[in-house]
Amino acid sequence: MNIELKTVIVQIGVVIMALCTVGGMLVLHAISYDFVREYPELAHMRVPVLSFGILFLIFVLMILVIAFLFLQRIRGGNVFETKSVKNLQAMGWITLATILPLIALYLYTERNVAGSITNLYVIVAVLMMAVMAVFFFLIASLFEQAVRYKEENDLTV
Repeated sequence: MNIELKTVIVQIGVVIMALCTVGGMLVLHAISYDFVREYPELAHMRVPVLSFGILFLIFVLMILVIAFLFLQRIRGGNVFETKSVKNLQAMGWITLATILPLIALYLYTERNVAGSITNLYVIVAVLMMAVMAVFFFLIASLFEQAVRYKEENDLTV
């Protein structure tokens, strides 16, 4: 892979990580204060909901870091190895773990504000994360089969 493509991939990764950490937390913080100004009777919900959002972003950041490591393996030509399968499986498990703060957010919001539009967004996010997790596990199983074929091929040659 040429140096320009590597540089672009690293730049995109840095931008995504910056948006997920600093930018995401600042946006969530600003949105929470705007919400409290508009609905002061729900001010007690600001910190727990903000905590669930930040926990969700931390999980997404972990997935991005593992995806970057997986891309490093691809660029190094080590894609069909057991480590690549483990990276994909880790991405799948972390994606499933991302559903936990979303479920907690749904239950907390439903308990305090029944019928909130936020719960619709949370349900969509849970479904999206479940599909992503299935996708990661599916790709991991395909890579695992490719690793077996590669090992068999290496043994016969």
